[in-house]
Amino acid sequence: MPTTPELDATATNRVAVLRHNLFVASETFIRAQAGALTRYAPFFVARRPLHHTPPGVEAYSSSDGASAVADLRYAITARSGNLERVLRDHGADVMHAHFGPDGLYASAAARRLALPLVVTLHGRDVTVRPSELLRSRKPVAIRYALERHKLGDRAARLICVSDEIRNAALRAGLPEDKLLTHYIGVDTVKYAVRPGEREPLIVHVARFVEKKGTTDLISAFSKISERHPHHRLALIGDGPLAPALRSQVRELGIESRVDFVGRIEPEEVRAMVGRAEVFVLPSVTASNGDREGLPIALIEAMSLGTTVLATRHSGIPEAIDSADVGTLVEEHDVPAIAAALDEMLSDPRATRELGLAGARRVRTHFDLATQTRLLEGIYDDVR
Repeated sequence: MPTTPELDATATNRVAVLRHNLFVASETFIRAQAGALTRYAPFFVARRPLHHTPPGVEAYSSSDGASAVADLRYAITARSGNLERVLRDHGADVMHAHFGPDGLYASAAARRLALPLVVTLHGRDVTVRPSELLRSRKPVAIRYALERHKLGDRAARLICVSDEIRNAALRAGLPEDKLLTHYIGVDTVKYAVRPGEREPLIVHVARFVEKKGTTDLISAFSKISERHPHHRLALIGDGPLAPALRSQVRELGIESRVDFVGRIEPEEVRAMVGRAEVFVLPSVTASNGDREGLPIALIEAMSLGTTVLATRHSGIPEAIDSADVGTLVEEHDVPAIAAALDEMLSDPRATRELGLAGARRVRTHFDLATQTRLLEGIYDDVR
């Protein structure tokens, strides 16, 4: 069984992991990936102030000690003396930015300090239309809309979290020779299959935004809820669509069967998903073009042995590559989601076997320790 590695105490290589906002609940994969490094000692750098730093994590903010004027200058020009100072003072050998806009903003410091820059593209950074970015009127989004092509010149590697995102990056004009697919993976020790019987529970873990397809799941559950009176639907997360989703549940008359769990700690999410019968993520392409990369929550559910129902969307079929490891339906096909749920809930034994097959696939293709060793090879190559 794969084991979670520990950082080599003799490691002298330093990688700066950059994200404008760090340690947000929906992006635990960034810290998990850095925590699995063995030959590179990571430290995190945020642009925004750090309100909470997890225990044992080394993290800094380029806004510390910076005036409001300096921060605004950084937003407008993508130049930050404070960022350069943090990188220099803490001995970065490689910079790894998550999401395209963050990579673009990191690129000036990388160039001035002669540091190799690796950027992970997660999805919306190459799928949202530039016109939508401009319409946001946010300085970071506007700069990215106008200068996304510069990533191709400034980054040493552009990591794509799925083949589908690599194809989207190619369509966006980024250079093929710098693009590579690399799956982040999950900790298959921490997310081990839970023994024992499953609860009559359907879970959905997501930020409540259009691309997660939560409204389709609620509609589908309402169609089969009377046939499965003992099953509940748990919606874990929060987001701008939460009020509309609550209204939808009320209008469908299924309030007594749907739990809005809200944001909970990762350990609580893992426990709830691990005891559920089915995990559903019916992702869709949002009206602004926003698409998933390869949702880590889905890979985590598979690793826990929870049977997964999802859509043929972006990189998801790269994880659920056959009907032997999970079930896929077309985007927005509410009747198909309902029919698949009905079938799964009606045959718990077959559903359990499907979940166990999914867990085996994750251990073979998406183990975090294995994937992070490959990532360290990418760091080696760019130095």
